Amino acid sequence: MHSQKSLFDLTSDAYLDGDKSAMTRDLIEELQNERNTNDSDGPQVTFGTLEATWLRLESIMGQKIGNLRDSLPLSTLRTIKTLYRLSQREGINLLKHIAPPIPGKTATVEFRSFGNAASYDEGSNAMRDLLRAFEVGLHPRLLGAVEWCLPRRDELLDGIASQDNAILFPIRQRFGHDDSALIAAYREMTEVVESFPVQPVANSLPMNEVFYTYVRSLELQHWAGELPDLNRRMRVSAQIDPIPGELEALCAEFGSYFGGRVAASQPMISITGFREIVGKVPESFVKAAERATGLTIKRKRITGLVEQARKVLYTYKVHSHRWEQLDTPLFSIIECVAAFCSILYQGQLGEPYERRYTGAQSGPKTVVGALEPEKNVEKLVVKDLIPMGPLLILQGTLAEYCAAFEGTLDRLRAYRAFNSARIQKVAEIFRSNDIAFIAQSLEIFGKSCLYKAEEIAGLSVAD
Repeated sequence: MHSQKSLFDLTSDAYLDGDKSAMTRDLIEELQNERNTNDSDGPQVTFGTLEATWLRLESIMGQKIGNLRDSLPLSTLRTIKTLYRLSQREGINLLKHIAPPIPGKTATVEFRSFGNAASYDEGSNAMRDLLRAFEVGLHPRLLGAVEWCLPRRDELLDGIASQDNAILFPIRQRFGHDDSALIAAYREMTEVVESFPVQPVANSLPMNEVFYTYVRSLELQHWAGELPDLNRRMRVSAQIDPIPGELEALCAEFGSYFGGRVAASQPMISITGFREIVGKVPESFVKAAERATGLTIKRKRITGLVEQARKVLYTYKVHSHRWEQLDTPLFSIIECVAAFCSILYQGQLGEPYERRYTGAQSGPKTVVGALEPEKNVEKLVVKDLIPMGPLLILQGTLAEYCAAFEGTLDRLRAYRAFNSARIQKVAEIFRSNDIAFIAQSLEIFGKSCLYKAEEIAGLSVAD
């Protein structure tokens, strides 16, 4: 026997109901009947019971959305019902989990709406069920637009970085050999991004559409909210001493090993071969890292340090670029030395890392503590076993040392500020929860940045 379709269920044709409305008391009666039929031990369903769901929706909207005791649009009542029923399940506190992230407090790059990493199972499973439940009632064209504008986080961040390169291309062409001019242009572009106006218009979109768009944007909102703090923590505040002599000695040793002349920036070391190759000249790497950081390495720590460096290098390039061939020579001498420096510097700081994530398993107490011995590189290929925050800090510090050794540290930091500003601006656009506005704004934003970059490069030519 098939159950009768409920007026308050999100179904594949729900979007056809337009602006139809109903009374909340009828929804309460239905939820209470369902509770009685299922012999549930849950709370009696009343206006007060639904208030938490209602308040969460208002916090998402950033404004009052009506009176719970008045006649309300069906899309709103269906959203309340679906969200209420999901929040009654055992497990994480769903309403808390989907709350708008607060930068510097509840925002965390550990938040995932997709993925199956062990650390994220409880939260990502809840998000998966939530997204599936709300996809049902949306028009296929809207779903396509959301998928295009708000893809999964990694794909979205890759897209932003790719557009960064396209925007900055004319500037790099014009100032590629003038570092100070290039840095000044990057900083001017950062100001352009930060001043771009985001002015969403008031609308009366269906609540289930607004809510779905909001949930799809949560990964980036969390990322953008913690990014400034991570950028601060990956920045090397200590003096970085130049190491031309140490790099030259390493090149000579590697040249002897490989049977030819090598350059410090030449990719020649794979993850698979890293332990063996570095193991042949560990003292040379140690001396280079000690000189660059001003820190001393106890010789009994070298073996453990080599393993930690392998993990940082793996996540820095192989994992970040979705490469799984661990025997591909991707890493230069400079990058290998920088990996040691990153671990030494962050280890000396000993800063804690708090995983602000609802339902997260307990994490490492410090940034370097995330590189636990049992989490070897081979296991990292299968699952993301290291929290994202420590990875970003270690990778960012590695990049700082690489840039310092190559004389491009100020350029790296100027680009990082530009990229961070772009991520923040995209997150601001997403907060409109209006997919049509998001699509239009992203297009205008991209074109505006490109136009300004061309203008900067062109003005310099005219000068």
